[in-house]
Amino acid sequence: LGMSASVQAASKVEPADAICEAYASMQYPLARTLVKKHPDLQEARLVKALTAVFDRRKQDLSYGLPELKKIYEDSNFREPLRIQGGLAYARAVQTLQMRPGVYSQAEGMEFDPVYDVIISKYPATPAACFALIYQTEGWFGSGNEDMIAKAFAKLENFIQNYRGPNKYFAGLNVMLADRYIIHNRQYDKAVTRLVVALENGVSNPRTAELISFQVGRIFDTQLGDRKQAQKYYKRFIEKYPNSGYASIVQRYMNEMNEKNIANGGK
Repeated sequence: LGMSASVQAASKVEPADAICEAYASMQYPLARTLVKKHPDLQEARLVKALTAVFDRRKQDLSYGLPELKKIYEDSNFREPLRIQGGLAYARAVQTLQMRPGVYSQAEGMEFDPVYDVIISKYPATPAACFALIYQTEGWFGSGNEDMIAKAFAKLENFIQNYRGPNKYFAGLNVMLADRYIIHNRQYDKAVTRLVVALENGVSNPRTAELISFQVGRIFDTQLGDRKQAQKYYKRFIEKYPNSGYASIVQRYMNEMNEKNIANGGK
């Protein structure tokens, strides 16, 4: 009876959904089988191109890369699929070009203009957030000071005007905070971004815990702001009493209190 119910439930899954689910779960052979059964679906065409690029066992870049670009530029395709095709195309070309002379199929292909369009035209979508992260990662890693400055400016402007889901907003703020520390040791700007991320909600509990710990430490060790450090240390212990960091944070608080008493409460 249970098996019968499962079969009935499975039979209700739309072909397009089944194709996308197979690809998303990295069941590439199944995805290809479903694509062959429903070749007229737009999802089938997109997944066929995606598997040609990202399934290393049967990789066909000569077909997959141009096909993803065609999908992105095809106004007859539904917009979410077009965006996904464009993002996948740009990211694939970007990563393949990191190994010059190895992937000739990606040579001469441009990816930054695709990122630019996705970021500017669909700023409230997850695709825009990923496009921004991918693009600025490349700029930050270029070693070129002008490109690094450009990356900071683009991230800051995007975050200032962001109207998308909070879970992606948090990720952008964390990335920017990391870069403030890595490139300029600007701990004041970094901690501001981390606080904004916490206030807007970090979807991964483990990441939220780590950021909460980092905020207190930055105020304490990098900015010398005891009042703020105590505030965030206290919040951490209240929110994560069973954390492996809890006893460490409590020790930091005790040390700060001892120093405060030694200095006459100043």
